[in-house]
Amino acid sequence: MYLTDLTDAQKEYIKGTILMDNWRSKYDFFLILDAIIYIDVSGCQWRLLPEEYPKWQTVYYYFRRWGAMDAFFIEEAKHDFGIDIEITHSNYSGQFVPAKKRWVVERTFAWLENFRRLCRNYEETTESANEMLMVAAVVISLRKLTSVNNRF
Repeated sequence: MYLTDLTDAQKEYIKGTILMDNWRSKYDFFLILDAIIYIDVSGCQWRLLPEEYPKWQTVYYYFRRWGAMDAFFIEEAKHDFGIDIEITHSNYSGQFVPAKKRWVVERTFAWLENFRRLCRNYEETTESANEMLMVAAVVISLRKLTSVNNRF
């Protein structure tokens, strides 16, 4: 429906990565996920979610539920995909010393700017803001893992 929707290749990748047998809802799993990605990329308010998606309350419910379950792929990504996430702290000594692989961090920040919901903090809680960031990271990772060009 929208440019933000997952491609068939991305859906197949997700199906092969997570257990889908437990999904019990009248709404399709990918329709809910597409709606969450739409919110993250477009930056629109929950109440302005297009009517092609389930009601915003339903989408928001799953967004919060999955966030509470830590469903947005960090510890599992480390284990399943061998992704190493390193958080470094500044050791400012008064001189400019370029950090090792700093360009990787800057490039990632540039990619995250494609998600309008992240450009300004619209979230009421830190947890919700963190979950929006994780959704963006999942989309970026899916795009890389399935070799899909950026469509938005």
